[in-house]
Amino acid sequence: MTAEFFNQNLDIVLFIYGLSFVALGIAILVQPRRGSFFKLAAVLRYLGIFAVMHGCYEWFQMWSVIKYRPDSAYWFELTGWVMLVISYLFLYKFGYSLLSASRENKNKKLIMGIWVPALLAAIIIIFVLRAGRSWQEGRALARYLMGLPSGVLASASIIAYYKTEIIPRLPGLRYNFYYAALFLFLYTILSGFVVSPVGFFPGNIINTASFSRLFGGIPVYLFRTVCALFLALSMGRILAMFRWETIKNLGLKQSERFTDNITSSIEEMIMIIDRNFRIKWANQKLRAAYGKDVLNKFCYKVTHHIDSPCQPPDDICPIDEAVKSEKPVSVIHSHIGPKGNASYVEVSVYPMLDEQNKFSGNFIHTSRDVTGRIKAQKELEDAYTELKAIQEKLLSAEKMASLGKLSAGIAHEINNPIGYVISNLSSLDKYVSDLLPLLRQYHDLDSLLSGAINDELKKAIDKIQDVKKKIDFKYILDDLPKLIRETADGAQRVVRIIRDLKSFARKDEIELKEADINELIESALNIIWNEVKYKADVVKEYGKLPVVFCHAQQITQVVMNIVVNAAQAIEEHGTITIKTYSKDKTVTIEISDTGTGMDEELQKMVFEPFFTTKKVGEGTGLGLAIVYGVIQKHKGSIEIKSRPGEGSTFIIRLPVNAPQR
Repeated sequence: MTAEFFNQNLDIVLFIYGLSFVALGIAILVQPRRGSFFKLAAVLRYLGIFAVMHGCYEWFQMWSVIKYRPDSAYWFELTGWVMLVISYLFLYKFGYSLLSASRENKNKKLIMGIWVPALLAAIIIIFVLRAGRSWQEGRALARYLMGLPSGVLASASIIAYYKTEIIPRLPGLRYNFYYAALFLFLYTILSGFVVSPVGFFPGNIINTASFSRLFGGIPVYLFRTVCALFLALSMGRILAMFRWETIKNLGLKQSERFTDNITSSIEEMIMIIDRNFRIKWANQKLRAAYGKDVLNKFCYKVTHHIDSPCQPPDDICPIDEAVKSEKPVSVIHSHIGPKGNASYVEVSVYPMLDEQNKFSGNFIHTSRDVTGRIKAQKELEDAYTELKAIQEKLLSAEKMASLGKLSAGIAHEINNPIGYVISNLSSLDKYVSDLLPLLRQYHDLDSLLSGAINDELKKAIDKIQDVKKKIDFKYILDDLPKLIRETADGAQRVVRIIRDLKSFARKDEIELKEADINELIESALNIIWNEVKYKADVVKEYGKLPVVFCHAQQITQVVMNIVVNAAQAIEEHGTITIKTYSKDKTVTIEISDTGTGMDEELQKMVFEPFFTTKKVGEGTGLGLAIVYGVIQKHKGSIEIKSRPGEGSTFIIRLPVNAPQR
């Protein structure tokens, strides 16, 4: 009974069938989409034209059923075929365009463009005309070769678009993309695979007649109508996101003046940028700087004058970084103004949240001009470099001052071993002069022994004994090796002093090198020994130390300056104790004296440049300031433990592996 009802009222079914598509098409075409940020807006018109054309085709089918005339059957079939093919061309264009817009890699274009269905349509025309086939068979071919692939492509493109676009969180909106794709796919199968009976496969087996028999006489048009109705309802719900966008934009426009009043009072230039780097909103300050037509432009074209987003390492794109970290990001960029003027800006990007406190797909981009700060920073760096050079000059000046103060002592130290050499050489000359006559007597005795008589031999031996007694021959033999050893020791002492002095005066190495701290202390004591030995006894308590990466000459000078200060702090004669030990990858040097000591106020000032407690002309006040700078450069530390009248202890800590400068 039901099947009979639908077959008798097939014209009503076809009317509803066509009305569903026409209504969908009109709803799509009249929906305002200008200025929309949804990629669907640009291609939706193709689906609207398809729907209107396809609905009209179904109405034309209804009219042909009602007004069928055998004498005009050919033209009916041809007109219907043309309307069907045109509708499929637009459906294919919709699916192809939407899939292209949804692809992440837009540099590679899809191969199968609109020319594919157009070529198939031309092939069908040639086939029908040359083979003498009916246009009913032509419609079946159009459904197989054009309708079926176009519908599948359009269904897949709707799903692909849903997965790549940021969809508003409207109730049920997301599910309607799946519904629309599903019903469009089902409609594609029912209309593109189930065709009117034709004389070739598969239309001679699977067709509208066999389908109707399978479902108890119910025509396939009813199922197509149901799919068309649900497709229209789903797409109508999807169109709601454009109405939501329109309402939202109206609200934005109403609040734009209020927002401009707020943001115009802020120093920062502010933009709202979507994930595709397009500017959706900009405050008055930015529009004044870069022009009023910045909306919908790419941010990198506006602020950098380049054709692609910023790439590291030259410029880090803060939007890419914010997407990766999902946190606010700040960077320093160089922006280019409309007139080509460059400026440094501090850019901060914040992910923008929606009403549900979730990421909306947009970013708040703020930028503040920091050109003045960057220039000041550059000037500060230049000033630091200059101060560093001055410090090196002061270091050299302190070395020269130290060398001047120590020159007398060094001369004395060198004169002592040289005195040994000269004195011993004089004695050695006298001894040799005394030994020469004796050697001559031995020589004469040797000549006489060959044929001398006993009396003459006896006289010669007596003379030799007299000479040996006169020159103290035995003492000379004993003392001569000692003189030679002392002469050698004195010469080595001179070599050692000169070597240490050269090492001290040499310019510091640029690279850190391994050094034995105990050896550096010995080298420092060797240089300043003459100034220390008359004031104090030096007690050495060296521990077993690892090698330290350091500037050897600078550490040597640190020890020299502290030990000399300790000696000068001792009023009569005292003790200087130098202790070294290692703990937790740190080498510690403790230099203690029994001098006058310092109070707390003096300890706070002792490392200040040009501060000195000596009389005018006796000190530069740079010694301990240089000590402090050297220790800081080595990432170490120095502290003082002292009380008035109880002496002082300087504690120096150096890391074993100091970082490279």
